Amino acid sequence: MKKRFGVGSVRWGLLGVTWLAATVHGCAVQEDEGDYINPPLFNDQQTQQVVLGAHTFLRDEGHQLRTATSYGRLLRARITGQPPEATRDIPELRNKLEAVFHGDYADGLTVSAATHPNASLRVVPVRGQHSSPRLRKDGTIVAFEEAFPNVTSAYGGNDSKLEEFLLIPSAKDIPDLAYDLHPGPDFDHFEEEDGRLWAYARDGAGLFTIEPPVAEDATGRRVTGSWKLTEHGRGYRITVQIELQGLTFPVLLDPTFETPLWFRNSTGQPSARAGAAGAFDPETGCSLVFGGATSSSFDLAQDLAVRCADRQWKSGLTAATMPPERAYGAMAYFGGSTKKVFLFGGFGASGALKDLWRANLTCTTPGVSSTCSVTWTEIPVPTNGPARRYLHGMAWNGNRLMVFGGIAHTGAGLRDTWEYDADNNTWTRACIDCFGGAKGNYGFATTTLVHGSSRTVYVSGGYDDPQNSNGNFLNTIARWTGSSWVNVFTANATIPMNAFGAIQAGSPFFMQPRYLHWMAPTSSRRLLMGSGLMISGGTNIYYEDTWVWNDRSLEGESDQWTRGVVPTSVANAPGRRESATAIFDENLKEIVLFGGLTSTSSVASNARVYRGVERDFTFTQSCTTSSCSKIELRVTFPGLNETTTPKCSDMQASYSARNVANSYVIISSFGNASFDGSTCHRSFITNRIPSTYIDYVTRVRDKRYHEAAIECSTNASQQEVVGGKPICLSNGGEGYASCGGLVSPSTPSLNCTKF
Repeated sequence: MKKRFGVGSVRWGLLGVTWLAATVHGCAVQEDEGDYINPPLFNDQQTQQVVLGAHTFLRDEGHQLRTATSYGRLLRARITGQPPEATRDIPELRNKLEAVFHGDYADGLTVSAATHPNASLRVVPVRGQHSSPRLRKDGTIVAFEEAFPNVTSAYGGNDSKLEEFLLIPSAKDIPDLAYDLHPGPDFDHFEEEDGRLWAYARDGAGLFTIEPPVAEDATGRRVTGSWKLTEHGRGYRITVQIELQGLTFPVLLDPTFETPLWFRNSTGQPSARAGAAGAFDPETGCSLVFGGATSSSFDLAQDLAVRCADRQWKSGLTAATMPPERAYGAMAYFGGSTKKVFLFGGFGASGALKDLWRANLTCTTPGVSSTCSVTWTEIPVPTNGPARRYLHGMAWNGNRLMVFGGIAHTGAGLRDTWEYDADNNTWTRACIDCFGGAKGNYGFATTTLVHGSSRTVYVSGGYDDPQNSNGNFLNTIARWTGSSWVNVFTANATIPMNAFGAIQAGSPFFMQPRYLHWMAPTSSRRLLMGSGLMISGGTNIYYEDTWVWNDRSLEGESDQWTRGVVPTSVANAPGRRESATAIFDENLKEIVLFGGLTSTSSVASNARVYRGVERDFTFTQSCTTSSCSKIELRVTFPGLNETTTPKCSDMQASYSARNVANSYVIISSFGNASFDGSTCHRSFITNRIPSTYIDYVTRVRDKRYHEAAIECSTNASQQEVVGGKPICLSNGGEGYASCGGLVSPSTPSLNCTKF
């Protein structure tokens, strides 16, 4: 059931316990010292030596308590001489949560996403008592004593969540808990679905979620409640609906504000379907989804749905001429002078198809598109062109459209690879039997990584024998080199994680073999993939996890798997689904994941949007003339110093050089960045050898995560959770940049990109 409440939200969720719960329930790691101090004031004249930690709140010069995120944004702005608003689009702050306490519990606090400060909510506790905030000596908790009669409220969190813990000592002290929500000018509406509230800005961006409140009593028993949402004045009121009678007091009530990594798509999404074809069109800034099966009994669809920069779906875009209904077709954008999205093949009413269609999409305002229309043009495929197929791959490699693999009309697997030049309408068979195993491959996932003007096509997983139930499910990763498919899979650097970054006992060390899964690139040059299934003993085994693949072979290093979220602990993750459609929106830097089968009888209608965040950095090379004998490679991390979190010295960079043979060699291993009083950077000076090295690449990372991960991967005894706290952290926080792209080995240029 879904309802829309028309003018956003936050997320209240079941998360860990802080000192407040631990002290009462007898499992505190660090006891409350009972003496509170305010951290140093921050002013325009000086930068205080204040360390911002995961559970940190600080006062700014306006005497307002802020989270580390918003405080850090102020710090960046003042260091660089900018207004705070100028820093809101720093990539590492994207989709992060900001919270400002207004000095008194009864005054409430204001929460917003860093990218949408005006799409805020001021959250005011109804009937909350006047109480000034106090902090522990370590500065980790904001506490309001007597927030309600005999009830203490405490806050903890980080830059993506804010937890309130209400300690209720007895049944007679249970407050009538409700909050008034006052939306900012850019806040738009709530959507309610399956007991969860989702908040959206006026531009369609997801802001927060509100999950049902959870209470835990002194014996560890947990009770989940719900929120009653009503319009109240010019805003909203949410009231706790939870039964606390019968619990053993004291009871801890835990509401949480959070900005999830995965967010539910907004209203108007297409009808439920699986096996739809999808592609992103840079010309209009829109993602296109065509066809699919609308039921588990394989009823085929023919309609086109479009999602543009306003994040709203436009469905049912019909035209006088339409491609026939189908599922398991493939779509891809072709650049060149044509600049259109193409559809090829699929499974139709009469079996496998080999037709090629061009979608001509036009919108009233390209990139925003209040309305869109489409015309379809069929382009005849020659008889000596690619055969009929479905469950195949299609991608643009920067020069040609590629069509490869899949299942033929006869049911046999296909191993060929074709290239199509849309500008000249010509087909070329690049190879006859270079794709997949001896009997082909189908049901694999396809995507393209974009690096500057180059595009690299990847496939993962699949099934290698469509005519034999004794075939093999795959977990390999293959890359198209321009003339052949190369297997880039290795499993020697795997660090499986749960949602909180802890090594899981018994976890697989690389993505399990599967097919009908999804895959898409991220903005930090990774492949994100997940879901899908395999069949064992006639039983469908559905996967609910996600995995990240780093193809480091291009930089001369080992490839790496990293396990992503486990949906049982991350409510908004994609979860169980096969034959879903994943599209990377190159403008919004989001992965749009739509539909799929959630079981043998259920088709998913829900879409999820992945909003990955990458660290901001710049990469320059100082030599741009042919006369210099040395070159300085320099990575700069804006806004970082030794008082920020992370610290400047937490960041590391390594350098590789691409030689004339077009392969990379490491010229400097990872080293720490340093702060020189004005900028955080790591520099490396090397001899310039124009006859050998063409250009350079750097990889950066946060050593707090990587050193822990490396330690865990080499010592099995440390790959467990110890004392309720994970020893091993997620192997994340990496990014890449390249600099160079020289016209010739003797003519340097400066063409730096971050990816």
